[in-house]
Amino acid sequence: MSVLAKISKYLLFLAVFFTFLVSAHLVVAYLYHDSTILPEEGGTISIGLVGDVPSLNPLEYGMHPKNDIVLRYLYRSMLRYDPLRREVVGDIGNCDLGQNFSIVQCYPNQGLWSDGTPITTEDILQTYRTLSESDINPALKAILSEITIEDTGEYIAFRTDNPDVEIITLFLAPIVSAEEARQIRRGILDLEAIPASWPYTYAWREGVDSYNSEKITLVKNPNFWGDERIYIGRTVFRFFPDEQTLLKNESILNVIPATETTPPPESPRFEPVKTLLPQYISLFLNSEEVPADIRNIVLFHLENTQYASLSSDRWKVMPDIFFGNPEPHELLSKNIAEPFNILGFYKRDTLIHLYSEEIEALEQWELPDSSTPAEPAPAIPANTHFSAPTSESIYFFSGNSEGELILSWSVPADTTAVLINGYRLSRYVPGSGTFLYRSRLDLGNLREGENIYRLTLERAGQREEVETLTVYYSPDAARLAEIRGNVMSEYTTPEPETPDPDTVEKARTGLEKSLAQVEKLDNTYYYNRDFVRYTLDMLYTNQSHVVPELVWEISEALKLIGIHVNHREISLEEMRTIIDSDQKTYDMLLTGVHLGTLGYNIFPFFHSGQAESGFNFSKIKSIPLDVELETLKSRFQKGEDLASVQETIRTLVHKEHAVLPYYASYRTWYVDRNLENIPSPELLPSSAHLVELTRDSSIIRRYGIEWDMKTGTDFFSWISESIR
Repeated sequence: MSVLAKISKYLLFLAVFFTFLVSAHLVVAYLYHDSTILPEEGGTISIGLVGDVPSLNPLEYGMHPKNDIVLRYLYRSMLRYDPLRREVVGDIGNCDLGQNFSIVQCYPNQGLWSDGTPITTEDILQTYRTLSESDINPALKAILSEITIEDTGEYIAFRTDNPDVEIITLFLAPIVSAEEARQIRRGILDLEAIPASWPYTYAWREGVDSYNSEKITLVKNPNFWGDERIYIGRTVFRFFPDEQTLLKNESILNVIPATETTPPPESPRFEPVKTLLPQYISLFLNSEEVPADIRNIVLFHLENTQYASLSSDRWKVMPDIFFGNPEPHELLSKNIAEPFNILGFYKRDTLIHLYSEEIEALEQWELPDSSTPAEPAPAIPANTHFSAPTSESIYFFSGNSEGELILSWSVPADTTAVLINGYRLSRYVPGSGTFLYRSRLDLGNLREGENIYRLTLERAGQREEVETLTVYYSPDAARLAEIRGNVMSEYTTPEPETPDPDTVEKARTGLEKSLAQVEKLDNTYYYNRDFVRYTLDMLYTNQSHVVPELVWEISEALKLIGIHVNHREISLEEMRTIIDSDQKTYDMLLTGVHLGTLGYNIFPFFHSGQAESGFNFSKIKSIPLDVELETLKSRFQKGEDLASVQETIRTLVHKEHAVLPYYASYRTWYVDRNLENIPSPELLPSSAHLVELTRDSSIIRRYGIEWDMKTGTDFFSWISESIR
């Protein structure tokens, strides 16, 4: 065969070969061009956790976070939390929670245990009986102690004389089979014998392996009863002794729950999934220590401050009390200095002006002409003890949005008790010499028109009414001017006292010394006539690594508006003392708020009943707010009803100018990108709900081709469209 023939044969072979490759490529491209990627059952995912292997006792739910994580993969409960809808939905039972939880009716649904036997009413009753008769779970036992349970045949009735939303906590606890409940009551826990009811069932536990981890392996429940299709065939929980060991073995993991300080995995295979925890760090202003106008100024300024400590994407910055978008505070007073001036505090330059005017007035005093004696003119009497907002016995008050007026006075050091209109002031400290009295519209001790405040002192066991302050109040400036005209028509400006030259000189010398001291002050702050800075005392609990820096930033921000901040860290033990007693003498408190699964736990933080001893750190006392909080706590709200109640509460709390949520923490889960169909709920109440992220996921996939639509004619049409 000639060389030309060989070349021709070779070229023909190459042409056929490449024609085949191109044709095959076109056919494959055609078949898959409109195919869909479908999840396939099977595969294993590994979840890394730090710590010891938990007991897996289903009746210890709510006691140990890692235990709860695994239990949620194994057991159903009467109700369950749906993170995407952010509400509780039916599970083993459909429960009618009634209007106020006093009678709850639960209708059991169909369901199977992993051994194929049906879930029965007896299983539910025996689970609750074990919880109520044993000390396995003290928290749930306490809830059950207030409840009687009755099987009516059609439904299970839960009745209580002390209805509370906490009953939902009981319905979120796992249900076990009646036989296993009896065994646990006897102290026997056989994990391999306990049938499961959720997507997975317990398979085995392995000791420390080459990765320095212990394993619990769960396998797919063959009798899972639910609408969802479970794709992952096996879920493995690996328990590492520490975070460093866990991250060192990230290559064998698919899900890594991160803490606040956990560095991201090195592998690009992981992507972060962030969910909010139902808690936030909040600043509380004590409404009994800080006047409303100053609270308003403080919150307005802090809201408009940039915080370097909160620049990380680990936080949702400044949510409202229900994690929504907050309504900003608007300044109530155009003159920011006025609320401080009312309390007797001034900037340095203002004090210099005041002292200079007083010195000038002394220099301009002249002896009166004795040949024309002045007619005595009635003047507004001065008070000895009342000092703010005035030392005169009459005061005209135009008010603020809160209708709040702070009265302060000085009393002799031997005063053992102070009374205003017969009301004994519980916060007066004998020997202190001073006290504050708060009058407000909503407290009933301030009303439009004339208000009389009689000051009575108790000394040496004897009570004596020493003086009276009359306050004329109207929020209407024109009306107040009319009242002022009528009242002042009875008074004229008093003639100046005959000055004594020595007295004048002594007074001038004192004022000049004070002026010299004032000139040395920092004009940043407000000072009183004793040269004491206006100061707010702030306590804080160090619950996050950013808190100390945030405290410093708050102090610096308030310094810009003339307020000095004394801050002190307190321990959780000291916080408990504050909660359990009436020692809420701070001006501000920075601490955490935890709302629980449904957000109903906001009740104690703002209810009047918790103002003295309790969690109402701002000491807010508002009857309308109490009513809404009680509605939220005593009734199961959903959808628009829940949103309406929350909005009303949000508005009422906002009007108090006493609360500023600073940041809510994100919980980060590093999830393998090969895991498909991972949801992104905004809020996940706890790590126990990890199953809600992985339950519907898959790690094996296939292409779905619609073979009925694939024809020769369609193939050539596709080629024609592709080359246009």
